[in-house]
Amino acid sequence: MTTSRKFAKAVTEVLSPYVVLAVLAFVVGAWPHPERGEALWWAAALALGSCVIPYVVIVAGARRGRWDGHHVNNRAGRLIPLVIITVSIIVVTVAMGLTKAPSHMFALGLGEVVLIVVLGLITVLGRWKVSVHAAVGAATVVIVAILYGAVWHVLWPLVVLLGWSRVALRDHTVAQVLVGAALGIAFPAVLYPPML
Repeated sequence: MTTSRKFAKAVTEVLSPYVVLAVLAFVVGAWPHPERGEALWWAAALALGSCVIPYVVIVAGARRGRWDGHHVNNRAGRLIPLVIITVSIIVVTVAMGLTKAPSHMFALGLGEVVLIVVLGLITVLGRWKVSVHAAVGAATVVIVAILYGAVWHVLWPLVVLLGWSRVALRDHTVAQVLVGAALGIAFPAVLYPPML
């Protein structure tokens, strides 16, 4: 394995959706808000529902040979993992809605549900493997910039690096990365401003 490929693999793992969404949940939960304490509890629940539970189930399935790894690079094998992730996020988001969780946390959960459903529909119905890594990376930068200020747009080079890693590993084409990033930008821009 070349040094470039090793670096691309490290970037893909460190900035994987499992890691980024878990960190994002706590970054959003920590946003200065009168209900910050409650928001942090919901951040933990959302990290569990959108990252930890899906990761454990998908890794266990990959070890049993149900799919080709924890990133499920084979498009045809993505349906069941996408359903697992979607159901897990929906459960937490519905609980947030029913208990009137802080609106910025509910917006994050709702955004995750909408994004994963759209990515899933493109993958299953469109027969195209859009990059979940790029979508989550781009959405994260937009959400952090909306909540904490435009200075956080400084994170965009990490999204570019992440996109490069997915192409360098031949897990996605440039087009699949660009479409993923575009979808990641669109959803938080629509969901967050009305909820703040």
